[in-house]
Amino acid sequence: MRALIFLTVITAVAATFCRCFPGDPCWPSSETWDQFNRSVDGRLIRTIPLAAPCHSPQYDPVFCTELQVSWFAPQPHYESSSSLMAPYFGNNTCDPFHPIEQPCELGNYVVYAVNVSEPKHVIKTLKFADKHNIRFVIRNTGHDYEGKSTGAGGLAVWVHYLKDINITDHYRDKFYEGPAMTMGTGVQGLEAIAAANAKRYRVVAGEAPTVAIAGGYTQGAGHSSLSSRYGLAADQTLAWEVIDGQGRYLVATRDNEHSDLYWALSGGGGSTYAVVLSLTVKLYPDGPVSGLSLILPRQDLSSDRYWEAINLFPPNLPAIVDAGAQATTSVSNETFSIGPVAGPDIPVDELVRLFSPYMAQLDALGLTYLLIPAQFQDYLAFYQGMMEPMIVNIAQYGAWLLPRELIERNHSAVTAAFRSMVQDGIVIVGNTCLNVSKAVAGDVYNSVLPAWRDTLIHVIVRTTWIYNLDAQNLDLVRRITEEYVPRLTALAPKSGAYLSEGDFNQPHFQWAYFGKHYPRLRKIKAQYDPNHIFYAKTTVGSEEWTQRADRRLCRVEDGDHGGDHGGDHDGDHDGDGDGGDGDDDGDDDGDDEVYDEVYDGWVL
Repeated sequence: MRALIFLTVITAVAATFCRCFPGDPCWPSSETWDQFNRSVDGRLIRTIPLAAPCHSPQYDPVFCTELQVSWFAPQPHYESSSSLMAPYFGNNTCDPFHPIEQPCELGNYVVYAVNVSEPKHVIKTLKFADKHNIRFVIRNTGHDYEGKSTGAGGLAVWVHYLKDINITDHYRDKFYEGPAMTMGTGVQGLEAIAAANAKRYRVVAGEAPTVAIAGGYTQGAGHSSLSSRYGLAADQTLAWEVIDGQGRYLVATRDNEHSDLYWALSGGGGSTYAVVLSLTVKLYPDGPVSGLSLILPRQDLSSDRYWEAINLFPPNLPAIVDAGAQATTSVSNETFSIGPVAGPDIPVDELVRLFSPYMAQLDALGLTYLLIPAQFQDYLAFYQGMMEPMIVNIAQYGAWLLPRELIERNHSAVTAAFRSMVQDGIVIVGNTCLNVSKAVAGDVYNSVLPAWRDTLIHVIVRTTWIYNLDAQNLDLVRRITEEYVPRLTALAPKSGAYLSEGDFNQPHFQWAYFGKHYPRLRKIKAQYDPNHIFYAKTTVGSEEWTQRADRRLCRVEDGDHGGDHGGDHDGDHDGDGDGGDGDDDGDDDGDDEVYDEVYDGWVL
């Protein structure tokens, strides 16, 4: 009987294709890993979790005490080849807060990473992973809410130190002529902003200074404090230098033979089509930038009066963003705060005037608020003066895009949804208010989720994460998916979500994150990654894989895609051509029919 059971288990495993996992007979020997390390110039790093000194037998009380403080800052994690900034994916296997006697285990961390300094390191790593059937991971800074920059049993390419920056005043192709910056994929936002500033230019970067521009940020669309003036980060792309899933070195532009790959990389998600080595983007002349913050404390206000004041703000947004300003807001039970507000090329007096109707409404209610306007000589000064330090490992997130039409038609329903969540203990943070319409973005060709073009408010729902309260944390993650984000989708069911800040359990992510572009993106992935080397959660094609309870990454059996839907549909576009002719998404008029056919019947 024992032999029969063993045979049954072996047969079941053999019937499912899984990536090779440490301890399996297929896992490379130490000698093989040593040979591989020599082939990548000794740049292979074996993962020792950052918090290992907080657990026996390596316990170091001084180091661990310091790490408990710095754990919530980005720097220790982006300087690591494996550490994470999203606590859910750390899975409590090795952090500085669980008991000392709890063993430090790899869990979801990659087993090895290669510190990439040149293209051959990516090519050799990719081919080694393919040969030995090892899970392949692309890691940059680790700014990632959806577990894309890690993978149990994985081998990562760590591209954080690809830091070259080159600026030209005279970039030229068929569709653009002007200043441009070429940056290594590891260049972080503040580094790029400072380099552009030195040449009297601006570059579109995220609000968090340590997020790498060329990584999942731009590949996922990328909003910025400059977005109402210039569009999304994906609207700035000119050229991608990459290694694709077949190990080929390619340069993809809008007007060359890889324009389909250019289109997919510009908004269609990271960790999917290729490993990015560098990105070339548009630059803009620098100049004065105004800033503003407005803080309304609840203090002794009744709940109804407090929310009445909050409800007065959304109708003021169209005039603010149409003037080229971008605003973030935060709502809690204690405070409603607006800011930082960025006003590129808007004098501070004009920025204050844009907010004067709302302030007049607050004055009429007799409410006390704090207004902090400021004028800066350039974008770098604004960025350093207004952006707050980023805190990580404190929350999990969900998101939804709310269109302008909804705010103009029924903003009170939006406020009611916010109120229901905030009073339930949820903080609505990162409400990014912007205008990235086609009129602002201009002549672009990319795969940005179409819902962005109609968006007025990008809403992020944040639930707190408190270490050692494991059951509470997991319940809040569940509620993001089952309760909180659905309250937003009910308001705008035909919209979508920003894939870089959305829920990693987002139902029907294909539609929510990619919309009508999904079928074409699937075809492009198949062309450039035919062996499915690239995998990450909620990426194009990811419904074909699942991470099992034992953390193995395995193929989903035919006919069972875990409720993701739509994974096997193909679009009607071959992705060839010269990058379109001024069409925002590069698709022809037949796309809506394909979209309706593929997604008909998908109900959130």
